[in-house]
Amino acid sequence: MVQAQRQARKALENAQQERWQKEEMQRISRIRKGFKSIWDKLNSRYWKTRKRNEQETCKAYLRDQKERKNLIQAQPGERQSLQTKMDQLRMQHDLERQELTRDMSQGHLLKIVMFS
Repeated sequence: MVQAQRQARKALENAQQERWQKEEMQRISRIRKGFKSIWDKLNSRYWKTRKRNEQETCKAYLRDQKERKNLIQAQPGERQSLQTKMDQLRMQHDLERQELTRDMSQGHLLKIVMFS
């Protein structure tokens, strides 16, 4: 389970990095270069685009943090669920062992009574 949880966290990290790079390239592509960049600064298009990019960056960062937090919070619940199942199986196994021991001792007593 520990290994599976580590893999899930690593997979989430890789997916987030890939998505972050893709989104970052989209944000960068909105800012024009060269003479067009100067024109955009003069007519305020550059500043609007920059503000939009900053807001999207902030939202993406918060989204990724929330995804990591949700994954990390879910994992102890998975562990607790597994632990509960293990405890139930252990109790069931102990009961079966007690019954088997009782049956064997009663069977052994029957043999002694029969051969006496």
